[in-house]
Amino acid sequence: MKKSRAIISMGSNIDPHSSIDNAIKSLTDEITIIINLKQSAIIPTEPIGIKGQAQFLNTVISVETELIKNDFINYLKTKEVQLGRKPSSYGYNDRIIDMDLLVWNNEIIDNHLFTRPYLKKLVLSIQPTFQASHKIVFSASNPQFFSEAKKLGKQVFLPAVPYNNEKLAKYDVIILVDDKILSLQLNQTKKSSPISIDLVSNLQHYQNKTSNLNSLPIVKALGNSQKNRTLLDATCGMGKDTSLFLSRGFKVTALENSPIMAKLFENAISRCQQDTNFAKLIKNNLKFKHADAFDTLASLQYSTNKPDIIYLDPMFLEKKKSALSKKEMQILQYILPATTYTEQKKLLSLALKAAQKRVIIKQPKNAPVLIEGVAHQYKGRAVRYDLYIV
Repeated sequence: MKKSRAIISMGSNIDPHSSIDNAIKSLTDEITIIINLKQSAIIPTEPIGIKGQAQFLNTVISVETELIKNDFINYLKTKEVQLGRKPSSYGYNDRIIDMDLLVWNNEIIDNHLFTRPYLKKLVLSIQPTFQASHKIVFSASNPQFFSEAKKLGKQVFLPAVPYNNEKLAKYDVIILVDDKILSLQLNQTKKSSPISIDLVSNLQHYQNKTSNLNSLPIVKALGNSQKNRTLLDATCGMGKDTSLFLSRGFKVTALENSPIMAKLFENAISRCQQDTNFAKLIKNNLKFKHADAFDTLASLQYSTNKPDIIYLDPMFLEKKKSALSKKEMQILQYILPATTYTEQKKLLSLALKAAQKRVIIKQPKNAPVLIEGVAHQYKGRAVRYDLYIV
């Protein structure tokens, strides 16, 4: 039968050396399921989400198996239980062993591979030639910028192909690199125009419509705006709502989990910093972090510096109408995974414990309420904003 290669993260903070050793031995004993096991170094990391937890030890292993992907994932979860993990230890709790599938035959399964740098280093230490087999590629229409395209691609485990190379045809989305702008293009014979995050244009748009903004449902959900109030935009995406928050005088921290969108956002910030009208605003009022929203919100529960407002706009590509253009939505479907109902509910639950004053979550207009306790719903034509007061 065909063998698949899997890369697994493994961690423990309950007798961690013994727990990891026992897990490795248990896997190597399963010679009918697991073969050619390779292990990275073991490194310590600080816990996420629970104050006072013991430090974790982490390692990464690479194996070959004849199981199909879903069966292998179920195998890992069964193995965790056999090794002593309790159902109550799922989530941000102490755990005797935690095993997650990161990569399956070069397909990235878990985005923590990108948001936790130590995992990238451990993966590359056991498989230096690892490169994700996405349908996304870096390129440059001007050959002089191709070396930069290769450099950026390497940082996020994506290939780079010259713009006129016939191999480019097999990819769905091209990340174009030129002198100043990083953009995304649907690879349909390269006829569609690229899109990019443009904070300058967004800010100009809101600046010119100051008198009309108060009628927007999202602005009503924000409450009485006062300068320098803090807001965490936990899912910033294309940055349109982020720009609105900045135009209303908030100090904004913007998070993006996707490594590709993070690169685009950083590029947009760099361009905005060169604009004389908005450079000071960006410098003083915007912080951007390439980070996992779940981990960040879990950690904020114990912070003495919680944001006044947390804003959530989880991607729900299958059902949610959007202010984004049809072309933008087509491209983002390749890059941003749709969040499930369960994931949205978990994200909201974490946000309610991490905000100082209020939480706002954007939802399809007719979607069910995720968590009881909504103080008010502000409805637009296609979406609504559920406001929670904390």
